[in-house]
Amino acid sequence: MIDATVSRCIWRAEVKRAFGTPAITADGNVIAASAGDHKIHVIDGSTGVIRLSFGRQGDQPGQFNSPHGVSITRASTLLVAEQYNDRVQ
Repeated sequence: MIDATVSRCIWRAEVKRAFGTPAITADGNVIAASAGDHKIHVIDGSTGVIRLSFGRQGDQPGQFNSPHGVSITRASTLLVAEQYNDRVQ
């Protein structure tokens, strides 16, 4: 369950159609999938400011088609699940 602080962080960053549970990095940043603009956003957990965005619509590596979820593995690898490409990158 997402706590209110993380929800406010995503709202302040104005992530378009954020889906799924965001991932929280070891240093407190929030990583959110944005289905509205086909990107992944790294948001400063304390200010709600987007620090980094990457991706664009497409079906090639590094491109997304309606990303709906993110997760970070124990090895610190970011995984992105996409709705319309039916894959995890």
